[in-house]
Amino acid sequence: MIIDDYRLIDQASGRKLEAFGNIILDRPAPAADSRDRVSAVWNSADAKFTRQIANEEFKQEFWSPPLPPWQIRFQGLSLQLKQTPFGHVGLFPEHAIHWPWFEQIDNLADKQILHLFAYTGTTSLKLAQRGAHVVHLDSSKSVVNWARKNAQLSQLDHKPIRWIVEDALKFVNREIKRGNKYDGFVADPPSYGHGPNREVWKIEQNIGELLDGLRELLPARPTLALLTCHSQDYDHNALWRLLADHFPECRPAIEHGEMSLKSETNKTLNCGWFARFADDN
Repeated sequence: MIIDDYRLIDQASGRKLEAFGNIILDRPAPAADSRDRVSAVWNSADAKFTRQIANEEFKQEFWSPPLPPWQIRFQGLSLQLKQTPFGHVGLFPEHAIHWPWFEQIDNLADKQILHLFAYTGTTSLKLAQRGAHVVHLDSSKSVVNWARKNAQLSQLDHKPIRWIVEDALKFVNREIKRGNKYDGFVADPPSYGHGPNREVWKIEQNIGELLDGLRELLPARPTLALLTCHSQDYDHNALWRLLADHFPECRPAIEHGEMSLKSETNKTLNCGWFARFADDN
């Protein structure tokens, strides 16, 4: 799949081969179930991320070779990418399927949108381009700084985005106590993670509490709600039920499905799940 400077070249045997600009990377992808692999294509990788697990106490993850940061254009944004210790590079291209949906929402201008687990800012920037006032929150200071760098590179650093380093649950609960309100939210919670003060996040234990809080921060019919995840324990039906339970007024409008990418070898790679709704009134 070609999106500006991004291409999914192939997927096979638990791995994916991708081009980010002129850099080709070979990375793990648990959902890559094809067994048809063309060695000559995969040999073109500039770097490979490897996980080696000897036992429960020993795990080694590394890039070979290490590469300096580089920049690409993606859906009208200029982004800095770099290798991270977790195998990420700063872009989850499957999230771009939601950006045309943002374009269809007529009343985003000046709306207060809370973006949780917001990573390096691509979705925050797309919301800001539509005129939304975005609170961009992530628990990692370095990642939030990375997002601000992407805003500068994309010449969107003048947009009304608040950059927050905080634990998502703590922030939501504090906003409730402050009496603050939002018009919509976007959240991409991980299966497991830590807040800036080592707060523990486990999606199966905490997602309900988070949505309970968001229900208090938002109107009964929010301007938009977008819930995504990459957890193997959830699918789009589970995300639909979560949104339907917490925002019953919006149940008929909830869309849900798979976030996927098509490779140049005509294979579909599942990259996660979504449930979403918008209120244009």
